[in-house]
Amino acid sequence: MSLKLAIDRLGVLSVTGVTNFGLDDTPGMIHKNDLPALVIDLATSGGAGIQSANIGHSKAETTVAFFHRLLVDMPRAKVSQELIYQSLAHVDNYFTAIKGDMTMNGNLSQPLRVLSISFGWIDWYGVKYYGVSFYHNWVLVT
Repeated sequence: MSLKLAIDRLGVLSVTGVTNFGLDDTPGMIHKNDLPALVIDLATSGGAGIQSANIGHSKAETTVAFFHRLLVDMPRAKVSQELIYQSLAHVDNYFTAIKGDMTMNGNLSQPLRVLSISFGWIDWYGVKYYGVSFYHNWVLVT
């Protein structure tokens, strides 16, 4: 099982109506023409990051926590109900896509868990986008 392969798999999942950038092809600032867009954010893990646990004679489990960010739109004076409604449709499409591959092509020892979802402003490469943050928690046997 491989963390890199699992992250790579997340970056190529097909989410209807969304551009999905893998970790190795994220251009930095996302241009308006590429929105909505998914980006993998390993830099701000909410304090969890990568932790090893349950290390025994036969296996070691590693827990990985990180954000997958859905950047929906560029800054506006205020968030409209239409933008929120569009975001909800993208969230539904996101869950449809990940339901099809809960172990990221067999690289997770347990099905992935999205611990929380939050809507609001996301700072990405110095630009604030309105979007959705999915806080993932993965377990791998290493």
